[in-house]
Amino acid sequence: MEKLKRRRLFSTLELQAISNVGSKKKEPSQIIDLESVANTMASITSLISQANQAIARHNLMVKNLGRERAALIGQVWKHIIEVELKAALADYDSKKSDLDKAIKGIQESINTATSDRRKKEAELRELRRAQRASSQPSMQSTPF
Repeated sequence: MEKLKRRRLFSTLELQAISNVGSKKKEPSQIIDLESVANTMASITSLISQANQAIARHNLMVKNLGRERAALIGQVWKHIIEVELKAALADYDSKKSDLDKAIKGIQESINTATSDRRKKEAELRELRRAQRASSQPSMQSTPF
C-alpha cells in the first residue's frame, strides 16, 4: 500500500516535471506557467518523515532486543500461567491445601498420642514405685 502511494507520488512529480519541460521543448519561445510541485513535495516529505519514524522505532527495538525478548518471554509465561494453567494451578492449590490440613491433623494426633504416652509412662512409673514401696515392708518382715 505504501509502495503504491510512493510510486504514485513520484510518478506525479515526474509527470509534472516532464509536462513543464516538455511544453517548453516543443515551443521554446512560448512563455509557460510552471505547475506547482509543492503539494506533491509535501506529500513526499511526509512519507519520508513517516519512514524515518518507522526506522527509528525499528532501530530502537533492535537496540533493546535483549530487553524486548525478556519482556516478551515474561508476557508469554504470564499468559501461560494466567490462562492456560489457571485450572491446573487452582486444582494444585486445592489439593495442597487439603494435604496441608491432613498433615496438620496427623501432627496434632501424633502430639496428642505422644503426650498421652508420656502421661501413661509417668503413671506406670508411679504404680511401680508404689508397688515396690508396698512390697518392701513385707520382704523385711520375713524371718529368714
